[in-house]
Amino acid sequence: MKPGRPIPEAAEDFLRYATSLMSGGMSLMGVMKLLGHRDYRMTLRYTEITLETVGEEYHAAMTKLETRYRLALTTAAPAKLNPDQALGAIIRWVQKRAGEAPEARRRAEQLVKRLKRIREDVGDL
Repeated sequence: MKPGRPIPEAAEDFLRYATSLMSGGMSLMGVMKLLGHRDYRMTLRYTEITLETVGEEYHAAMTKLETRYRLALTTAAPAKLNPDQALGAIIRWVQKRAGEAPEARRRAEQLVKRLKRIREDVGDL
């Protein structure tokens, strides 16, 4: 059906019928066979996807993704955090990125001193 053209009454019945079947969970291929179409594009003319169906499919997809990523996060063994190594890595990172400008160098040195004090304090715990 072209936009702007009135839909024949029989086509409206097919549209409601095919849409109801699709909303009920029937596959596009199943509706296609039932209506006797040889091409899926013809069946698509007689189906609409309702907002309810879009919402249900979105919810199902998001639930599946959440489950997949939750499983991926929970199945991996948690990494052991060594604060001394982590702070050491941060100190090295700051030193590498200090730059050549005197002001940036000075600020990086102050930050490294604070980080070293934190590392000592954490080591004392």
